[in-house]
Amino acid sequence: MSHSSTAQLLNYWAGRRRGPAIPRRRDIDPAELGALLPRMLLLAPVAGERFAFALAGEAACDLLGRRLKGVCIDEVFVPEARSELRALLRVALAGAEALVIGAEVVGVEGAAIEIVLAPLAGSDGTADRLIGHCQPLRVFTTSRPGPRLLALRAVGRAGEEPRPPLRLAVLNGRRVA
Repeated sequence: MSHSSTAQLLNYWAGRRRGPAIPRRRDIDPAELGALLPRMLLLAPVAGERFAFALAGEAACDLLGRRLKGVCIDEVFVPEARSELRALLRVALAGAEALVIGAEVVGVEGAAIEIVLAPLAGSDGTADRLIGHCQPLRVFTTSRPGPRLLALRAVGRAGEEPRPPLRLAVLNGRRVA
């Protein structure tokens, strides 16, 4: 997790949990999300294994160069990432876990984006939506009009810290990890 907005949404979502149960949609108050709203997302399942944008903030639409309502989220990713993304979203929904996705705008140097998606339950307590937020990790510009595609770079569960690589050290003339 790289951006404070990601942490803010995850903390808000976690604060609405009822023990191990995920928050219900009615537990989310957009007025409490303030500055996050322009980049907020709400995904709903559609035909088969796909999820479409039920809502998308204006800044999220601008970031991806198109209106997102009704568009399936896998369509904003490159074709080779789509089936993996669909599987990840199903796991997040079924496992009641938030995901943090690292992505990059294809063809735009240094255009890294962090997307957080967390499950929400309907009135019956069953997970049926994903609330999210997309945040560029640095300012970038593109002169290319129209829709932009994302390449999937990394995925992790919320709260997981990346492990540093092992280093070899020498102790008393012996190599140790």
